[in-house]
Amino acid sequence: AGRASPALMKNSKERMRDRANRLVESIGKMEGVYDRKLKKFDKMFNLPKGNPLDALVHGADKQLDGMKAALEGKGAMPGHVDLMQDFKDAIGRDNAKEKRRKEKRAKKERANVESPDMTLDGEKPPHLYPLFPPMPPRTMAEELFGKEIITDTLQHDKPTIAGVIAVLQRFLQNLHQMLIDNKNAKTPDEVIEKYFALVMNYLEPLEEAYRDRSIFPIREDGSIFMSLGAYRDHLLGETLRQAFKTAAYPDKLFVGAVVQNCFGIDVQCRTGVEVKGKDKHGHPITEISDRGPDVNGIEQFCTDPDYAKYCERGQIRALYVNETESNGPTTARYFASKLWGGETYFLQADAHLRFAKEWDRLYAEEVQLAKNYPKAVLS
Repeated sequence: AGRASPALMKNSKERMRDRANRLVESIGKMEGVYDRKLKKFDKMFNLPKGNPLDALVHGADKQLDGMKAALEGKGAMPGHVDLMQDFKDAIGRDNAKEKRRKEKRAKKERANVESPDMTLDGEKPPHLYPLFPPMPPRTMAEELFGKEIITDTLQHDKPTIAGVIAVLQRFLQNLHQMLIDNKNAKTPDEVIEKYFALVMNYLEPLEEAYRDRSIFPIREDGSIFMSLGAYRDHLLGETLRQAFKTAAYPDKLFVGAVVQNCFGIDVQCRTGVEVKGKDKHGHPITEISDRGPDVNGIEQFCTDPDYAKYCERGQIRALYVNETESNGPTTARYFASKLWGGETYFLQADAHLRFAKEWDRLYAEEVQLAKNYPKAVLS
């Protein structure tokens, strides 16, 4: 029998070594591609650690590392592994885990339906008390509860809804006086400068006290906070009725309404620009007329026997602003956001809406389906 020459055997070994080196290099490139793709997926979908895709890539990396070691002569070639089946099994475990988590959350929410304020270790959250009444409009939190309600909120790390309302009312009170004192200002810049001075003096301390952290503990009872900014809106009362009437869990609905009305207390209320007809050229004839105070939707809701209980329980939080001192929808939304009391969900809505049946349950279920829940936003 013939024998291969040493030269041929050497060339064959070198070719095998070159091939192994090329395979190792290719495997290294594949690992780099997988790592980049996984990072991209993590960034796009905010995937949690230990998710099925992460497990799949980890398994593939382990296989590739074993192949590299075998090609470098550091062990045996790894056996066959069905990564696709492993991936399916991981998805199944992940789905089962999510199902158990949702069942646990639903059970907890059902237990809290009848007692929405009994959510922190079975005790009433202290920041919701004392209850600040939503009526009448001229009620001042500082006069009701004393200056301590403000100092506790700003300086002693004991914030309350009533304390926050007192801070906002103090700003609005000083704004009202500043505008009276500067009604004959020579330029708008003078008023603007003084406005921002008030912001820094009365609102900035609240922002600074709780910067980069939640002012109140987040409740895990499925409660909903609805932020409403209403500008002379005659439909506010009906919107509130609709929201509570159609909700699956009305006892878990809390409202923060900023009511920007003409109250007729120290001013004559006026209409906006109204079209009264047309002149001989067909141009509109406009007029601004005197009128009575605006309808207060909070009063309509809270004096309705079917809904008064929600006001008595503190589920309606209201801040009143003179319509001539309103600074647009963004400022109203800012004020309304400060009336949040730690509710699980935050809903920003208009003051002239109708609601679908069980809208609160449907919204909660939909947002929970988002992959990045609880950081999801529906719009």
